[in-house]
Amino acid sequence: MNTKLNILRGTTFFIIFSFLFASCVKENVLIPAPELTYKIEDVTIEGVALKKITGSINQSLTLKSSYQYLLSGLVFVEDSLTIEKGATFYATTDEVTALIIKRRAKIFASGTADEPIIFTSQNTLTGTSQPGDWGGIHINGAASLNSRRSGLVELIGKYGRTDMTANDLDDSGKINYLRIEYAGKDMNGESGAFNLNGVGSSTTVTHIQVYQALSNGIRCRGGAANLKYAIATQPSGKGFRWDDGWRGFGQYWVVHFTETTTDTLTAIEGRSGTVSDLPISAPVISNITIIGLGENAGSPQVRGIRFRNATHGKIYNSIIAHCQRGVRADYALTNINSGNLIFANNNVFNNNPNYYSSSSSVADIFETSSFNNSSNVITMDGYKGTATDNVFAISGISSWFDNVNFKGAVEMGNDWTNGWAAF
Repeated sequence: MNTKLNILRGTTFFIIFSFLFASCVKENVLIPAPELTYKIEDVTIEGVALKKITGSINQSLTLKSSYQYLLSGLVFVEDSLTIEKGATFYATTDEVTALIIKRRAKIFASGTADEPIIFTSQNTLTGTSQPGDWGGIHINGAASLNSRRSGLVELIGKYGRTDMTANDLDDSGKINYLRIEYAGKDMNGESGAFNLNGVGSSTTVTHIQVYQALSNGIRCRGGAANLKYAIATQPSGKGFRWDDGWRGFGQYWVVHFTETTTDTLTAIEGRSGTVSDLPISAPVISNITIIGLGENAGSPQVRGIRFRNATHGKIYNSIIAHCQRGVRADYALTNINSGNLIFANNNVFNNNPNYYSSSSSVADIFETSSFNNSSNVITMDGYKGTATDNVFAISGISSWFDNVNFKGAVEMGNDWTNGWAAF
């Protein structure tokens, strides 16, 4: 009797276990793989074999340098995109083309000085590239900002956060040795060749060049991203621009021009919004070099740095030379007196004038001795050249900064632009 009962129990257990196991297996079989929302197809342009990319990349993807690529239209990254060193990307010009890293997605693009990663215009293949041929690169983070541009959101999606879920430590990936050429095409009234939109401080961005951008070269819209070793060469608008509450760090920035311009330009422009728009832009930047076209140049002309729209900020150890209006600070007296806007320990020379004063600009206050600025002329070789007097100990503000003993971005004997930047 007991033997029969044990057999019955064992049989019942086996049946139940088999049913559950079969159910689990069946469930796994029924789960479909995510439907891919992007395409990579082979095309040939001007005899060059390319991998054409369209759509939204919704899986982890690595793009190898053994191929060349063509971006067509708005290409979104929704997961993780890795780009090998030495890879080259062309962008179509008959539509608005841009690479957009969405919030919570990541990009890992690590080139080297010998093998940079290059994004350029399709027209490079025919030698007819122009500034603004394509949109550029947008990285959308989840850090805080004080405003979004609605027209831009329509194209690239939401960026940054204006609520309690914002994370200023947000990580959007890593970028090293990246060159972006002929970008900056208008996108619903917004422009920028390389755009950090509400990007957090855990994101790494170093060694980046924007070459011949239309309008803004490198633009920080809010967030707390940091940027080291950055060059804007021959921009058709601002070389660098910050607004909407950017509070990151910057070191070793260059804005320079290799030929005359067709419009009056500002090398660096800082904005925030109104005084009630929080957070307020408040970057700290050291070792900038801005070289204009000559202090006696007529119109059009290059202007140095302009502080606008209630921005805070601190600029140290920098060189501004050969510009019309070296430094301008609009309606900034309150911020200067409170220590929220500082321009100190810099060399500003051979500009016309070095500090622009008007009914709106109070930049001439930076000439007072308390700011330790100098008008001593520095011997420069283009954008290369430094000074060693009255250097501010920038590493005391944050360990992110290199501890330097010079002003300016590029030392004569230590040209970090060599080999990977275009001129």
